Amino acid sequence: MALLIIMDGPQSGKTFNLKEINIIGKAKTCDIVISDLSTCNFEFEIERKNERYFVFPVETNILVNGHSITKKTKLIHGDMITVADILFLFGEEDACVPPHSNHPSEMNATPIIASTQAVNSTLEEILSTIENTKTPDKYKAIIYEVEKILEYHLEQRSVDVGKALKEVLEVLIDNDLGEHGLIFLKDKTSNKLWPMASL
Repeated sequence: MALLIIMDGPQSGKTFNLKEINIIGKAKTCDIVISDLSTCNFEFEIERKNERYFVFPVETNILVNGHSITKKTKLIHGDMITVADILFLFGEEDACVPPHSNHPSEMNATPIIASTQAVNSTLEEILSTIENTKTPDKYKAIIYEVEKILEYHLEQRSVDVGKALKEVLEVLIDNDLGEHGLIFLKDKTSNKLWPMASL
């Protein structure tokens, strides 16, 4: 299943499940109606064909990863689409494995952390910083709760990153730090964002 997530704009954080054909725009007749504060109308289409997704402009200029497109363009997991003043992220649920995992046996694997040493040392640094600063007690409690979640997952034989991050999001939402949230990992090589958890 593919998703379209609003990353920046009036409906930031909203997620839409994509069908075979999706007309996205401001008109009430669109499949996905976007409320936008700008005065310009926009409309574009995302369609699925032969297990691939394509985007093309209908009545507006579209940028895909910062490049203007004028014809049907193939989308891949992590592509950023800009229309008017709105930034969208295209994602595919079965592609939540970092792009360096090219071996067929790893393509549908659950994301794992192979080594926990670096993560543990980072946690210790964060906790040390918190103790030595004037962090409000409410936030200290949240950080310690997140630490417990991460410590538990790091003790497992393999770490299910998506599950751990989802539990972290639940803690943040339960403590009134938002109504919903998304966590992404950024690939340093390609600068693409990989959605790992959402609530």
